[in-house]
Amino acid sequence: GKIDVNYACQTAISEDGIIVSAYTSNCSSDRTDTIKIVDTAELNTEENYKEILADSGHATFDNFEEPDRRNKIIYIPDQQMNVEAGKEQNPYHRNHFIYNEQKDCFTCPENKEPPFYSNVVHRRTKQKSKVYKCGECPACDKQQLCVKGKYREIHIENREHLRQQIRERLNTEAGNQVYLMRMRIESVFGNIKHNLN
Repeated sequence: GKIDVNYACQTAISEDGIIVSAYTSNCSSDRTDTIKIVDTAELNTEENYKEILADSGHATFDNFEEPDRRNKIIYIPDQQMNVEAGKEQNPYHRNHFIYNEQKDCFTCPENKEPPFYSNVVHRRTKQKSKVYKCGECPACDKQQLCVKGKYREIHIENREHLRQQIRERLNTEAGNQVYLMRMRIESVFGNIKHNLN
């Protein structure tokens, strides 16, 4: 029920479990340190790491974009990935709206086509998104099942393709096996906390 002012230990290990980056941060979120962790590890070892594994606490579009720009393979699940998997049973979940690149619109489960409506920039995060809005919702007999308000809107962040690539990678058997290696970092923290007190 309160916020404590603390420090966070940021650490990276190599595939064989060697600590290659370690420092203390006063940032309230791991997200702001993700690129710095990678940069510090590469500076310390003079290696260019091709695969980056981290938990969903590191997931942001910025943290997807920068490693991708550097041709790194990213294994960082976004925080909605598992939540959405459960919600997809709802036939009107956003993932059941199919994008048509030629028309720049979506096709909803009722075969309506929400077209591009506007570009928006989020005030706090500065993320840029395209908004698609269906004008046919008030006349649709499934409106109550599909949307809480009057019109269904779909917001697509401009870097959404990066998140989709990562989800597809993590949903393969090979990708899942690679991602399980992320847990090796916990043994480092466990040793420091428990064995070294």
